[in-house]
Amino acid sequence: MPEITASTRRLSILFVEDNPDDVELTLRLLTQAGILARAEVVQTAHEFCASLASREFDVVLADHRLPAWNGMEAVELLHQMEKDVPVILLTGTLLDDEAAASLDKGIVDYVHKDRMGRLPAALRRSLEVADARKRRTDLERRLRDSEEWSARLVEGSPEPLLIQSEGRIVFANAAAAQLLGAESERRLTEMLFAQILHADCRGALTETFDQLPATLRPHACEARLVRVDGKPVDVKLAAVAVIYRGKPAVQISIRDIGDRLGIDAYEARLSGVGPTRCGEVG
Repeated sequence: MPEITASTRRLSILFVEDNPDDVELTLRLLTQAGILARAEVVQTAHEFCASLASREFDVVLADHRLPAWNGMEAVELLHQMEKDVPVILLTGTLLDDEAAASLDKGIVDYVHKDRMGRLPAALRRSLEVADARKRRTDLERRLRDSEEWSARLVEGSPEPLLIQSEGRIVFANAAAAQLLGAESERRLTEMLFAQILHADCRGALTETFDQLPATLRPHACEARLVRVDGKPVDVKLAAVAVIYRGKPAVQISIRDIGDRLGIDAYEARLSGVGPTRCGEVG
């Protein structure tokens, strides 16, 4: 995270403090360290919640003990309001075991009031942690949005589509269920991927698709699958590595080529040339 100086931005700090002198000394210390801040001071839980509801803050600096409540309760209120704001506890009495307990409950750091020289470093570190957490949350949200968007596309696709991960079928659309004679998409997701592969192709295709997430190379071939009722179906497969629900997976599009192979076989008998073998790239 870049150094916080006047050339970047002024931090917005919410103080939970009943001593104005402590607030003034803290702001002076931060200014000397090159951290400019805009402060708002609250003393009660009601004021705390009202401030959080009205504007955004970069950090909360909370006195460990106030007459009516304390900094630990401030963390609980933040969670209840679903506000992701780092909290640093300022204390003159906190014991080591209490400090450890405060960190477990969501305090990002604590600073003893007789060692306030630590505060600028603690503040910078807490902002780095909050920034990293925000980036991770944003990334996870974008991934979820992308997966939902992709799922809507493949669910409605007229082309049969499967996703297999760790040897299991984890997704199938309605077109795949129809091609493979399953009463529903869920029926396919209860099966191992190998169960829909014909014995002629099972070994080669299982090995190829297991390696696909590592190689990241798309793969296309002709193969023979087995429907739920045991009948074979000749298809062309196009497979590509994807991430599905956070795990490496393979998305497979399927095209029924049974009619084409029937014509090819007829022409092959006339010409004396054998038909395409299972697994060859088409």
